[in-house]
Amino acid sequence: MSLTMKEASRRRFDAGLLFCTDEMEAIYGRMGWHKLNSDVFMLDKEKGKIKISAKNTTMFYPLGKRQFPPGDMDLAGVD
Repeated sequence: MSLTMKEASRRRFDAGLLFCTDEMEAIYGRMGWHKLNSDVFMLDKEKGKIKISAKNTTMFYPLGKRQFPPGDMDLAGVD
């Protein structure tokens, strides 16, 4: 993960974004990731726009942006 985020920084990405289980949150937290409390939506081929499962914890890694923009997130695609 460290190498991946160094490469993302080198490429001047604004941030890292990942989805993990609650059990992994502390591990990513120790690596500098921050939990987001936003609702996240995606497209389902049968149901259209849906909220992702509550079992997914959304986390943000600051690179070019120190804070993730507030509000809900629409992934604008399928899982």
